[in-house]
Amino acid sequence: RVAQRIIGGVVPRPGVGQGHHYHALAQGGQQALERLLPGAVAELQAAGAVEFSFALDFRFYDSGTWHPNRDLGFTSLNATRGLIEHVVLERLRRESAVQVRGSCKLERLLFQDAGAEAGRVIGLEVRGTDGAIESITADLVIDCTGRVSKVPEVLVQRGYDPVQQFALNIGISYASAIFRAPADAAGGFKSVAVLPEPPAKRGGFVAMLQDGAWIVSLHTHFEKELPKTYDEMLAFAETIEAPDVADFLGRATPESEIRASARVRPSGGALTNSRDFPMVCWSSVTPWPASTRSSVRACPWPGWKPARWMTCSPLARPVAPGSMASAASSSRRP
Repeated sequence: RVAQRIIGGVVPRPGVGQGHHYHALAQGGQQALERLLPGAVAELQAAGAVEFSFALDFRFYDSGTWHPNRDLGFTSLNATRGLIEHVVLERLRRESAVQVRGSCKLERLLFQDAGAEAGRVIGLEVRGTDGAIESITADLVIDCTGRVSKVPEVLVQRGYDPVQQFALNIGISYASAIFRAPADAAGGFKSVAVLPEPPAKRGGFVAMLQDGAWIVSLHTHFEKELPKTYDEMLAFAETIEAPDVADFLGRATPESEIRASARVRPSGGALTNSRDFPMVCWSSVTPWPASTRSSVRACPWPGWKPARWMTCSPLARPVAPGSMASAASSSRRP
């Protein structure tokens, strides 16, 4: 088996369900990042992120046809998830008002024990690599551990009802690997996407990355078996309704192991009183566009439009009273 390849000196972060699959920073994400961390987009490009015109350099097959290639006036960036996170973290470290603490393990949440604000989260207790325990107080605690968060369990232990959660089974599965290929291996394009037209189930993405690498992410709807070898990846790609992905694999050389994510489910939840409790960020692990097209059809929130779903699905969604995610019967809720 080919060992996992380190691209551009960045090691993929463990524990990220889809960290090894195709990622791109679209124009809206670039603008949001620049507002928060000015100069970060230029640093991403300097680190090797590949800029491409969304409709000129991106060959896009959807609804049974190839979309026309034309200048839409904006660009996106191809990069591994690891590179994006690395550049953002290093840029954040240079903010004078931010202190980043690593190599420590959360032991427990600290609660206010008495007074008018008894029960309010006021900080964390962490253990360092030397085994020493340290208490860190804070006005606001944000839990970004996603679906594996332990905060809901802690709240139940303190007498609160379980936090309501929601999940949509869209049945998307992915298998991805890194390849080395000529610059023109994708027909002169920097990205290619083939989305299946029902009843077809299989599609794929091809994208040029930093350090001269390429990524191929194959996906399928409601199929249990995913490619485990490169021969299986090629055989899978040959069943996709457009030949571009298979043609690329025929010219490419594998440089990483195959990483799979089976039956991805976007999920969410919320704590409605973030002043007293950690602000918990459940994040969808389902990227646009393949999963979005399926999710929209099953969207449980009346009045939501596809454009809004595409904008909100990767982020923690504010929960309105009486909505599916905030319904609870107890009078004592977080």
